[in-house]
Amino acid sequence: MNYINMIIFMICLLIIGFIFCGLSYILSLKRNRLEKVSAYECGFNAFNDARSGYYVSFYLIALLYILFDIEITLLFPFILDLRMQDSYSFLIMITFILLLSIGFIYEYVMGALDWK
Repeated sequence: MNYINMIIFMICLLIIGFIFCGLSYILSLKRNRLEKVSAYECGFNAFNDARSGYYVSFYLIALLYILFDIEITLLFPFILDLRMQDSYSFLIMITFILLLSIGFIYEYVMGALDWK
């Protein structure tokens, strides 16, 4: 198989990522404030009473983001090598995209993405 397109794509992504990280480090203001250096825990203040409630919706949105982000990254190798695919693999990928879309629509309708 021809992986040269995917290797070039990954190299370009790494170069762009390092450039953006370097620019943000160089151009950002560096001020140490109490809010900035304090621990950030799950959308609520970490120094409250341990028996206080916590927001489950924060965890749900984070898990859904990770789930859909990982599933979308599975599309990149297929898209890069689209010329080499036959009709069966194309049908499988369309089915995958359709199931992913149905899952996203279901989560949206059920209100899982609403911050309450």
